Amino acid sequence: MPKPEEIYELHAASCNEDDFWGQVKRTVNGKPISEENIALIVEQSRNLLQLQRSDHVLDLCCGNGALTHRVFEDVEDVIGIDVSPSLIATAQKFFGSDKRIEYVVDDVLHGVKALAPDRAPSKAYMYGSLQYLPQGKVVELFKFLFDRFPELTRFMVGNVPDRQKKDAFYNSKSLSPDAGNDPASPIGVWYSKAELFEIASQCGWDVEFHQMPDGHHAHHYRYDAVLVRGSV
Repeated sequence: MPKPEEIYELHAASCNEDDFWGQVKRTVNGKPISEENIALIVEQSRNLLQLQRSDHVLDLCCGNGALTHRVFEDVEDVIGIDVSPSLIATAQKFFGSDKRIEYVVDDVLHGVKALAPDRAPSKAYMYGSLQYLPQGKVVELFKFLFDRFPELTRFMVGNVPDRQKKDAFYNSKSLSPDAGNDPASPIGVWYSKAELFEIASQCGWDVEFHQMPDGHHAHHYRYDAVLVRGSV
C-alpha cells in the first residue's frame, strides 16, 4: 500500500505546474478553493501566530509555497520543509524570488532535526498536514520542537478535521470504528480537541483552540489549534 507521502507526491506531480491549490488538494469537489477562502486562511494564520517583523518562521509541510509566501510576507525569514520534490520545485520556480524564504526537500521530522542551531524558529506553522502524519511522528515532532527550540513560542496547527464532527460530515452512523484513523486516507486522521490536547500537553505544550473563520468552506468540521509555550 502506498505511503501517504508517495500518494502526495504522485498527486502533486500529476497537476499542472501553476495549479497551486490543486497540487496540495486545497479544493472543494475537485475545484480550487476561492480567493476569499485563501484570504480568510491568511488573515487567521497571521492573527493566531501573532506574527512580528522579527520572527523566524518554520513552515512544516509547506507544499508549493503558495500559502507560505502570502502568510509570511512581513517576517524576518522562513524555512519551508516538504517531502515532495515536485512541490518544492514549484515553490522555487514561482516563489523563489523572495530570498527571505528557503524551501527544503526533506521529511518533516528529519528536516526539523537537521536545522542548524542558528536557524532556531520563533514561530512554526503546519497547515492542513497534521492529519497525514502517523501519530507516532506527530508526538515525536511536537516533543522535539518543544525541547530543542525554547525560542519557539507559538506553533499553529491549522485545518484539523474534528473527530467530533466526523459522523455529521459523512452523514452516516455506520462508519467502521477505524474510520478517520488512516493517514493515507483522503482526509487523513481526525482528531478531537481532547485528543490533540492530550498529545500536545504530554509534550509540554499548552493549546489554544479556535474555530475556523465563518465563510471558510470547512469551518463546520475543522478547527485551528495553536500550541503555546507557557500559560495560555
